[in-house]
Amino acid sequence: NEKFQSIGAFWLHEWTLFQQDKSELLFTASTRFDKVTLSNEDKFLTDGNQSGSIPLRRFSPLAGLVYKMTPSVSAYFNFSSNFETPTLNELSSNPSNTGGFNPDLKPQKSISYELGIKTQVTQKWSLDAALFVIDLKDEFVSYQLAQFPGRTFFRNAGASQRKGVELGAALSVLSDVTFYANYAYSDFKFQDFQQGSVNFKGNRQAGVPQHTAYFEGRWEHKSGFTGIAQVRYVGEMFANDANTFKNAAYTVAILRGGYRATFKQWIIEPFAGVNNLFDAQYNSNVQINAAANRFYEPAAGRFFYGGVKVGIRN
Repeated sequence: NEKFQSIGAFWLHEWTLFQQDKSELLFTASTRFDKVTLSNEDKFLTDGNQSGSIPLRRFSPLAGLVYKMTPSVSAYFNFSSNFETPTLNELSSNPSNTGGFNPDLKPQKSISYELGIKTQVTQKWSLDAALFVIDLKDEFVSYQLAQFPGRTFFRNAGASQRKGVELGAALSVLSDVTFYANYAYSDFKFQDFQQGSVNFKGNRQAGVPQHTAYFEGRWEHKSGFTGIAQVRYVGEMFANDANTFKNAAYTVAILRGGYRATFKQWIIEPFAGVNNLFDAQYNSNVQINAAANRFYEPAAGRFFYGGVKVGIRN
């Protein structure tokens, strides 16, 4: 039997520091206290009793500023601290191959800083931009062992840092066409991560591409016809902490169309689409730090689908 018990309390307050005409400056402060107990009761005692519990306590403060320059332009800065406990599944994956929790897995702690701006350029244009830095201690890292094929275990990295930029835009054309686009740059690296005689300091974190981008065009006509085109780009990423294996970058496109019809209280929506329009060869999943270098799980090629959704209006 495994149990996860949590109790928390938080305080949050917001002040208006400045207000004039259509501009204002807001300050937010908060803190949260969490008390968590993870426990297990061993029912299989022929190999000994591995029952135990892990009590955890943590204060997590937060502070933020929002400057509304105009009703359509806001800039903000946030500082926050976070505390993340291992899940029961992560704790129960014990590399010693005995019952009970992994005694070496500790909670993950982080301090983050974010600076951003949100703008509504016109009624049809909106833009968002954000910069962030996150300093982590004991970040959870997954790995596999050759003697336990198919099982995933977890350990803590000593220290790591995440830096990045996020950009987003939306544009409405006419009354029924909208375009969305976003881009993210992620520079996630280990600051100190000792494994045996090797230190992965300076290595990029596995499973995180440096560049990702997404574009979507959506048409929703008042007649009931709809069409969606999506393009997703994922840059290359490393598959292991040593940065000796890479997963190649790829681009995937999707098309989907449909029609929404109503008949009395019935709603009927036939739809059809094609995934991986250009039949790209790529891996849909990468097993991080996989045993025997079995990192890659290939994705399906081009495939078509269709169906009909039926509903009843209230």
